Formats: sequence, structure tokens, C-alpha cells
Amino acid sequence: MKRESSERKRDRYFKMIGKRKKGLSVWEIAELLNVPFSWVAPRVTELKSGGLIVPTGERRLNPTSGKMCGVFKISGQTCD
Repeated sequence: MKRESSERKRDRYFKMIGKRKKGLSVWEIAELLNVPFSWVAPRVTELKSGGLIVPTGERRLNPTSGKMCGVFKISGQTCD
């Protein structure tokens, strides 16, 4: 089985975030795709560093860890 490239993962996560008007947290992306958090977090950091996504200011509970996670949206997208 061929591994998915980092670029493809970034693109897939970016599209997922764009489809959710209220944004997604890293944990939510991992949960939706049934992949480890550790696969998603670096790609989301790259999207954020590249200015493609921005924090919404909202925080959501990660039920696995009990910690709060930041929520991201596409840069320029409203969260209405």
C-alpha cells in the first residue's frame, strides 16, 4: 500500500476544514478520518504557517485527553 504524501494530506485536511463553516480542530479531523492525531497536527501546523487557515478563537473539548483544542477555519471564511 502506497503512503499518502504530506502534500496530499494537507490538501485533504484543508478541504475538510473548508467544508465546515464552524471550522474543525485537529482532533476532529483525526476522528473523522480515523487516523492518529500525530498524523494531522503537523499538516495543520503547515497550513496555519502558510496562512491558509487561521484559528477561530473557539476551543473544543478533546474527549480522549480531556483537554481543549483550538479550532481552525479557512483564512477569510466566516464562521456564521
